[in-house]
Amino acid sequence: MRALIWLLAGVAAWVGPAAATAATVADVVDPVEPTEAVQVWSGLRAPVRVVEDRFGIPHVYATDEWDLFFTVGYLHARDRLFQMDVSRRRAEGTLAELVGEAALGEDVQMRTLGLSRAAAASLARLSEGARADLEAYAAGVNAFIDEAVRSGNLPEAYGALELSRVRPWRPVDSISVLKLVGFSLSFGLDAQYGAIAQAYMERLGAEEGLAAFLELWRSAPSDPAATVPDAVGYAPRVADAGLPAAGPSGEAAAAGHLLVEWWRSLAELPAAEGARQLPLGALGSNWFVIGPSLAEGGYPILANDPHLPITDPPVWYPQHLVARGPQESEPSIDVLGVALPGVPWVILGHTRFVAWGATTHPADQTDTFVEQLVERDGRLYTQYEGRLEAVEVLPQRFLVNRPDNGRMDDLVAAPADRVPQAVLVVPRHGPIVRMDESTGQALTVQWTGAYATHDGESFHRWNRARGLHDFVDGLRYMDAASQNWAYADVEGNIAYFAGAELPLRRDLDRGFVDGGLAWAPFLLRDGTGTLQHDWIPWPSDEPLPEGQGLPFEVLPPSEMPHVVNPVSGFIVSANNDPIGVTLDGDPFDDRRSNGGIYYLAPSYGIGFRAGRITELIRDRARRAGRLSVTDAMAIQSDVVQLSARRLVPWILAAWERAQRADAPEPLARLVTPEMREAMGYLASWDFSTPTGLPDGWDASDTVAPGEHLVAREPDQAEVQASVAATLFNVMVGRLIQHTVDAAIARLGPDLPRPDGSTALRVVLHHLEHFDRTGGVGAAGLALFDAPGLELSPADERDLILLVSLEDALRLLRGPLASAFGGVRTLRDLRWGMLHRLVRLDLIGRPVAEQASAEATTGVRPPGTPVDGGFEVVDASGYDPRASSAAGFRFTTGPSVRLIVQMRPGAVTTYLAWPDGPVPPAVPPDPSAPAASPAVPGVMGAWLANEYVEVPWQEEVQAAAVRWITALPEPIP
Repeated sequence: MRALIWLLAGVAAWVGPAAATAATVADVVDPVEPTEAVQVWSGLRAPVRVVEDRFGIPHVYATDEWDLFFTVGYLHARDRLFQMDVSRRRAEGTLAELVGEAALGEDVQMRTLGLSRAAAASLARLSEGARADLEAYAAGVNAFIDEAVRSGNLPEAYGALELSRVRPWRPVDSISVLKLVGFSLSFGLDAQYGAIAQAYMERLGAEEGLAAFLELWRSAPSDPAATVPDAVGYAPRVADAGLPAAGPSGEAAAAGHLLVEWWRSLAELPAAEGARQLPLGALGSNWFVIGPSLAEGGYPILANDPHLPITDPPVWYPQHLVARGPQESEPSIDVLGVALPGVPWVILGHTRFVAWGATTHPADQTDTFVEQLVERDGRLYTQYEGRLEAVEVLPQRFLVNRPDNGRMDDLVAAPADRVPQAVLVVPRHGPIVRMDESTGQALTVQWTGAYATHDGESFHRWNRARGLHDFVDGLRYMDAASQNWAYADVEGNIAYFAGAELPLRRDLDRGFVDGGLAWAPFLLRDGTGTLQHDWIPWPSDEPLPEGQGLPFEVLPPSEMPHVVNPVSGFIVSANNDPIGVTLDGDPFDDRRSNGGIYYLAPSYGIGFRAGRITELIRDRARRAGRLSVTDAMAIQSDVVQLSARRLVPWILAAWERAQRADAPEPLARLVTPEMREAMGYLASWDFSTPTGLPDGWDASDTVAPGEHLVAREPDQAEVQASVAATLFNVMVGRLIQHTVDAAIARLGPDLPRPDGSTALRVVLHHLEHFDRTGGVGAAGLALFDAPGLELSPADERDLILLVSLEDALRLLRGPLASAFGGVRTLRDLRWGMLHRLVRLDLIGRPVAEQASAEATTGVRPPGTPVDGGFEVVDASGYDPRASSAAGFRFTTGPSVRLIVQMRPGAVTTYLAWPDGPVPPAVPPDPSAPAASPAVPGVMGAWLANEYVEVPWQEEVQAAAVRWITALPEPIP
């Protein structure tokens, strides 16, 4: 007992006295008198202090790292147990055991791809310290589970699913969660592109079909912003060996129909009741780092906002972790940021010395192979270089929960006709995802994350990092999930590193694509060894370099995109091309020093977010000389639509030509009073995208945590911009229909169409290069063709631009009118009535939000009105092809906004995250208090782009609303 008292006193001494005064916590809510609790947690080794601040963030203080991560596990389970359970089950393919039979389709896909198998293999690759963190975390999770089961206090979701038990948490479950995140961010689904290319080649022939595919799914972005060239002021030199980028043109792969079948099976997974679609498309993110030469105060500013589904509960879990023994002068861990429930470490955040953030780098880490299978004596083999190699058979057993039948814990075997009895794996390449028994052809998928990699090791090290050397050391272990990492430290360094292992393919390493572009790595690869498509194996007699996970040769770290302390003084990453290899439209024409192709990915984002951030930083630096944290917040909140800035001048020019006396009749016919009014909105537009509603959520609003939005009438400029945003964004969908979609339909009515973002690249390219292309692309794709009319190419282009706006007006007065409560004048077309955030629950169902007044019209469409639009910095996008009200709603956005200013001894953190219910707007009432404490959470502040300054060090105690002293069980 004496030792226990001494430990408790030690914790209290270095956490700080309860009466400590506040330092710089944002004064946004009234201070409250904190409550105190003493709890006993089974498995804890020594006392731990948890301080929960006014924003709901736990600050954990422990005297050793075991107890620290035990406590993190306990808190994650207390607050997010069901979310954690869904994540691990989704990764391992057992979600149907939780939510029922509707999840079987997803379970089959995930079992086949083998994330859980890879997680088990990867756990052994971690350092002893990382495994110890995971073991302590699992013990804390299980301590809470045991308490909850004994007391009957499991989360309500389990009772609704008629489950009374939760499987204990294991360290491997945390790795499974990381594998799932890595899968969603870096699994390049070749099936999608391969199936599309196959359809075009079958319709048009190999050469013309492939050309049409490459024309429509353009590699070049619309905005040339590139991370490293923009940071250093020039494009890095890449050795040019003068070799061709491709060999002879190849015929379409005979197994193309398998690709189409697999793609359809993935794309058609049901999206309800726990069987939400697999994450087939790349998600986005932004970050930028301002160096000391441009940052106010002379210390770096790092800003990051990862774009993920806006869910309830949210994706991230803010936390502050400190481990320091009573006799230690410095903590071994002092880290603040956001974690993923199910994983103990801070994923994005900072220590006392370094800060880091991330965006997705869509590097090509996946290949799909065509295999030839042979059966011998009841066993299955694959042919490779003329010899047979055995196929592994992994038996499977699927169970499903049967909720709503009145019986608890009623799990039964899945229907035999719904699930396979085994997963088949070709050891050389990966699992078989599709097979044609009549021909023996099969598809396998090789993905870097399916190997024994070091998932989590980087975060284990970064949570303890003290400088650039430590960060680079941790980066060595970032082998599976491809990310762009931002870095800043208190010494004034800023840096960018592309982190992942990119396997080297035999043919590309020798300077060509074997078999021609029909066999490009992002389409389809030969698995028989006939073509040189395999990843180059690491020499069997040489040990892998420290930190490398893949047993293959990879692009050396020195050749991965990176820059440290660039001359520009800032770095920007927003899923754009990091080094400029796709800016010319050919991802295969850059060379390594050995003559091999320098290949990173087939394409990147459209580039508008990166371009806008770069523009804003340069503009603010020119005007003010230095950028502040407030500037960083304003940049993250920006909702100017660059696609409109690029397209609207073409529309206005077409309008001017239509009014000329010599304009062709089809153009002159479009000069109507309503079109003139619409053009007035577009001509005066500044390309911002406000809601235009009194109760819409705009960056111009000021809302503190726990407050309602005070409804206010938008001014004339906001209304004008809001109407223009509606007109433009509805018009874009009609423009795509009249150009890209119409051109494809002329080739074949059933051919696949690119998504709206990809289609918009094509439209912009041919508008801005019209003098050269005349609007005609590969395979005779005529984008600006007015059927039945004999006009000049320029007149047909202008006609289609104006007809697209005319169609948008017709759509807005017709099928879309109900979204606005009826349309009497164009002034009724407020953008916030269409552009709305819809939050999802953990299994993909829309969350019912609190009612809102919708003061303008009295109607309430689904979701919450939010400013923004397609590819704005404050991510709030949708498919530009949208033509229905539902099409303009969005579910993905800044899952957290993080800004850190690095100063020695005084790191400052600002966060905004979507936690809590959406506060309804209330009309202003002079007699009411300025803020209402009735609405919990920080959701309103996030919607209005407001931040909280997170208390840290001395500030924590003054911001406390609850203190928990957790004690180990007494020794009998």
